[in-house]
Amino acid sequence: MIYYLTDGVQFTIANRDSFAGDHPMITWLKEHMQAISYENFSKTKSFRAMWRNEKKRLEEMNVNVILPVISNNELVAVTLISLNDASAKKGKGISVGNMTFLESTAAVLSIALNNAALCEELKRKAHKDPLTNLYNRGYFLENIAKEFDLSKHAQITLMIINLDDFRLYNELYGTAEGDLILKRFAEALKYLVNNRGTVARYGGKEFIISFPFCPPATALECAKNAKEWLTKEIMSPDGKTKKFLTFSAGISSYPSNAASVDELFTYASMAVYSAKSDGKNKIVLYTRENENQRMARNVKSKRALAENCASTIYALTAAIDAKDHYTFSHSNHVAQYASILAEALELVAEHIEIIRQAGLLHDIGKIGTPEAILSKTTRLTQEEYEIMKQHVEASISMIKYLPSLDYVIPSVLGHHERWDGGGYPRGLSGNAIPIGARCLCLADSFDAMISKRSYKEAMSVEEAIGEIRRNQGTQFDPELAVLFIQLIESGKIQIHNDGY
Repeated sequence: MIYYLTDGVQFTIANRDSFAGDHPMITWLKEHMQAISYENFSKTKSFRAMWRNEKKRLEEMNVNVILPVISNNELVAVTLISLNDASAKKGKGISVGNMTFLESTAAVLSIALNNAALCEELKRKAHKDPLTNLYNRGYFLENIAKEFDLSKHAQITLMIINLDDFRLYNELYGTAEGDLILKRFAEALKYLVNNRGTVARYGGKEFIISFPFCPPATALECAKNAKEWLTKEIMSPDGKTKKFLTFSAGISSYPSNAASVDELFTYASMAVYSAKSDGKNKIVLYTRENENQRMARNVKSKRALAENCASTIYALTAAIDAKDHYTFSHSNHVAQYASILAEALELVAEHIEIIRQAGLLHDIGKIGTPEAILSKTTRLTQEEYEIMKQHVEASISMIKYLPSLDYVIPSVLGHHERWDGGGYPRGLSGNAIPIGARCLCLADSFDAMISKRSYKEAMSVEEAIGEIRRNQGTQFDPELAVLFIQLIESGKIQIHNDGY
């Protein structure tokens, strides 16, 4: 029977069988660091200092040898051994050979325990961020999938916190001070969240928190307390501001506005982006706003986004036009159709604008596709089709180097995914596909069907609608497909056909 040191102060295998770290037997083993027969131990002062019921328990177990397990010169376990040796049973003591064998066994066990401890420590470090000692991004992504499954019949809230102008903070006060505030802020978040959720470092200056079984109000309260803590932390003792640092936070919740783990991340990121766009130092809860609020913010956000990104988007779309004029026109149509669909879904204005921009850029990767494939007048071979599919990854490779546009990546990356999981590049299905990507998929497919190309004639609008109906629930999100068809038939989506 082996008693392990379980909490630093107690050797135990069960609530019933345990020895405190200062127990007379444990104290003797720590002092002598060697095995002892029960017969010899019963003659020591340590044995006499034990309680009667403890002695009785050892006798009930028929203990012959008390064997310490030592690792790094510390007692880590105690093994109580009952031998079948006839002489031992008759009280003639333990043979030298048996004792030597048992001590060798203890040494092997010590090595095994030490290796197990090292493995556990390596596993722990693999899950932790070395600077803040919070969980890292990889662990958080694994863990939130489990939390979502546990709480999917209730609710779960996700919050992303992004420190504002942290690069400038480092430049003004030094990276050592920057590291210090990251560690202190991490400690504060752990304290504020307590046992209500999981806190992780999501990026260099970004933290992420999941709140299973908690409403958005829990995250809002935590964010407000964190903002108050940060304000106090950067104040000098005399009350005058010594440094400045703020954060922007985005919150999303299932099932009130997100339908999957991916949408939780997408909408929380959207909310952070909204906070940043609106002057930073804000906490934004992603919600579906009423019509008047949405229209008011739509005008403001589109103007701001257009000013920030218009020149970059124009340069990229002009590059597409130089390579393939069809792709240029097609991208404009897709952007318009998808943004109208997103508006009908009553997504927030910033999200609608992001989907529009994703539509403009979704095929930018075709710049790298050979012209022989783009202009081919016959059916693509399997090899050519595989090359064509690479335009999605190529688009992401270009966009990810544009910090002002990286928020369109989820929609661009997923616009060839299928509702039934048969799409590419990741094989996502259902609500795991970002809502923006599902909008682009419908718009992209519809415009492709009604457009004339070198290898096919254009379908009529009625034929294209029929194809969408036949593929709703397989290729397309069934609810979005119905809404998209309604928008076409009502004239809210104005059809473009440039003859390409």
